[in-house]
Amino acid sequence: MLTEKDIEFIEKFKESDNPERLLLGRGKYPGINVPLCVNCIMARKKIKGKLPEWYGNTRLEYPNLLCTEQCSSQATAEYKASVLKRLLCFGTQAGHTGADLTAGLGADTLYLSSITEKFYCYEQDPGLCRALEHNMREFKRDNITVTEGKITRESVAALPGNLSFIYIDPARREKGDSSRRKYSIKECTPNLLELSDSLLEKSGIVMAKLSPMADIRECLGLLPQTTEVHVVAVDNECRELLFVMRPESTGIPHGCQALVYGVNICSTDRETVSGSFTFRLREEEEAVARYCSRPGRYLYEPYRHLLKCGAFKLLSQRYNLLKLAPATHLYTSDEPCNGFPGKIFAITEVCDFSKQTMKAMAKRFPVINLTARNFPLGSDAMKKSYGIKDGGDRHLFVTTLTDSRKTIILTQIPTNGD
Repeated sequence: MLTEKDIEFIEKFKESDNPERLLLGRGKYPGINVPLCVNCIMARKKIKGKLPEWYGNTRLEYPNLLCTEQCSSQATAEYKASVLKRLLCFGTQAGHTGADLTAGLGADTLYLSSITEKFYCYEQDPGLCRALEHNMREFKRDNITVTEGKITRESVAALPGNLSFIYIDPARREKGDSSRRKYSIKECTPNLLELSDSLLEKSGIVMAKLSPMADIRECLGLLPQTTEVHVVAVDNECRELLFVMRPESTGIPHGCQALVYGVNICSTDRETVSGSFTFRLREEEEAVARYCSRPGRYLYEPYRHLLKCGAFKLLSQRYNLLKLAPATHLYTSDEPCNGFPGKIFAITEVCDFSKQTMKAMAKRFPVINLTARNFPLGSDAMKKSYGIKDGGDRHLFVTTLTDSRKTIILTQIPTNGD
């Protein structure tokens, strides 16, 4: 546990470029837990952009660096709280109770507890439990109860009854090997597949955070109680998959009828959500896309989180755009579609792909942004093959049209400034 002397030490050396060197001279600082303080200094560097509210407080404890890598960002934690507030028809904290079954550092706990009168969090690591209690006191959260222990069927049965919601983030790393990530929910711990029914007996709302690499359709098959899926990006990078489960008795559409939300949060203004797109998977299955024989005046590249959502034909249908090919998730039109959830490029040149044409293009633009989509070579391989470096105000796409023609599309920077 951090003492006042430890906190003074952290404050003094918080800007150190090489805090690990302090370990060599730990004898100079009697009465100070130098290893813990160095951990905290290094952890603060890692969370500076990820958890700005935490970074602003030098009194917080970080028992290890792994917990800062695994924890949610402030942007995604606040987003989860906003989703649960909506599901609870939130008017006031009074009467609401919640639980975080895999609290870790407590990033999600801090923001989820803000919408409840009472909040219960569980963590199996003793060091993290002590840090949790200390940090939540520093944040003046007196509505939180911390319990040390593993989440099993027995511990779920012992949870308080009638919880307003339960949040769970199964571990996606092999125990003892922080480098090996697991993406299938069948491999993660606690085992959500074994616990989901028991969790729904304790609460009418269960939110599970899954790997952004997990397959949405596969997970829906394994978790048929799902009513909402949230694909959450921060600064156009897909960060989290959130599955919201409700008892089937609610009558809310489940499984393939679940609502899929694609959202993109700006890390510098966390209340700004752009690139939002909501649909049901059945809509994508039934959508009819139209295809072009040749690109028009504008090219549209969906944000990455929408590609993760699997909204391909539906983007063409909703925004009245032509798709380049069934497996080419780029779109085109002759008139700009300013509401499109992605990047919009002005097309300046279109030509059939050949090695000679590509060499000539690389000679004209040795520095140019390049993207390969539905093409035999990936973007990096194309850049290496033709000696192209990223940069400049133009973007080159190499792709395949619906008649299987390989095509080069030269564009200007996005008209929407992304």
